[in-house]
Order: sequence, then C-alpha cells, then structure tokens
Amino acid sequence: MEYEIVKVGGVPLKVHSYEVTIRQAGDWRLVECTKYSKDGWKSLKLYLDRPARKNVWRLGVKGTYMAGTSDSVLLVEFYPAMRDWVVAQVNGKDVSLPADDGAAPEAIYVPPKVRDFVIESILERMLAVRPPLSHKAQTKKLGRYIVDMIAEEFGVSPAKAKSYVTALIDRGVIEFAMIDKHNRISGLRLVEAANG
Repeated sequence: MEYEIVKVGGVPLKVHSYEVTIRQAGDWRLVECTKYSKDGWKSLKLYLDRPARKNVWRLGVKGTYMAGTSDSVLLVEFYPAMRDWVVAQVNGKDVSLPADDGAAPEAIYVPPKVRDFVIESILERMLAVRPPLSHKAQTKKLGRYIVDMIAEEFGVSPAKAKSYVTALIDRGVIEFAMIDKHNRISGLRLVEAANG
C-alpha cells in the first residue's frame, strides 16, 4: 500500500494514497479515506498541524450526522465548533474556520466517582496479580477493557467513557505502559505506583 510519512504537529504519521483532501484551512486539514467510504458514509481523518495532545481524529459523517466515535466525542469536547465545520465541508459547503479554532483544548471534566473507580479498578487488578486493564479495544474479549467497565458502571456511552480514560492519562493520573516485559503485556497503571 502506498503511503508517505509526514510530520503533523511534529508527530510522524502515515498518509495513504487513498486520502483525498477535502479542505485545508489554517492548521486543519480534512481528508476523505475513499477506500473506506461506503453506503453514504464518508470515512474521514481530520489533521491538526500544530503541537497538541491529539493531532488526528478519525471520523464518520453521513449527511448532517457524525458518528459517535471516541474521536468525535474528543473533537467536540476539545474544539466544539469544529464538528459543524467538518459536516459543512463534507456536504460541499465552504465555510470559514470557527473563530476559536486556535483555542487550547478544553479540559474534559472527569467526575470524582469515575476517577476513583478507575484508580480502584487498576489497583484491584494489580493486587490480584491479574493482567492489567487497558483502554485498547483489542482487550475487550480478554475482559480487560476498562472503557466498557466505566460505561456499564456509570451508564455513559463507550465514547464518553474513553474520553474519561484519555483525560486521566493526559493529566498524569494513569499511564499506558509495558507491565509484563517477559510476556509482552501492556496496560494501564497508576503513575504514582510507577514512580514510587
């Protein structure tokens, strides 16, 4: 598969030949991944070319509806006005970037009860000497996927639950790391536990 390595916000990323630019404005570039668009859905990537906690969002849009993925939730929480900009571009409306596009991402509020639940769940696994919890979707079938645990416990969407985990990682409360080098198992751990 043909691709080139480009730096986006200082981070090297693979940009594939099937990524077609819809619009570039300021530090933002919206592309359609034509290989994956079907049934009226547009498979998209939104790139932010400046240093930021997140530089790529994978999105899906059909008409005026944006799929409720974890990336779309994070986009709306960090840059609320960008959702409408993306939808407008996909529907052929050439609108200007929102005035606040340069604003720093807003902090995602994590309720204290969710924070405590995540910390306690990670500690419980560690003390029981069981494989660590993870926010990576491939751990769902292994019973290690903390996103589903949060969604079920607090009655929130998986996308919202994932945004809580991402926020806790960004704040340095927890981190994703190699836990068991011998068996090559990665997962979430408390930052305090790693440093103390």
